[in-house]
Amino acid sequence: MYRLMRSAKFIVVHPTLGPMPSFRQRLMGQYRQVGTALAACEKANASDGKRCYVLNDLGQENYQGAWID
Repeated sequence: MYRLMRSAKFIVVHPTLGPMPSFRQRLMGQYRQVGTALAACEKANASDGKRCYVLNDLGQENYQGAWID
């Protein structure tokens, strides 16, 4: 199963360190075929200002055709 994820950046204000960037991950969909998941990711990235990516069952991200940790 392949998961389409969306990552959105937001700022957390730490009492000592001040503003710090953080990210929220949101599940956008699940797909049985990698090609379908990658096509949905490409479409989402073209239409949305937030970054989308695909994860496999091992939690690896597909980056330019390679699965990375």
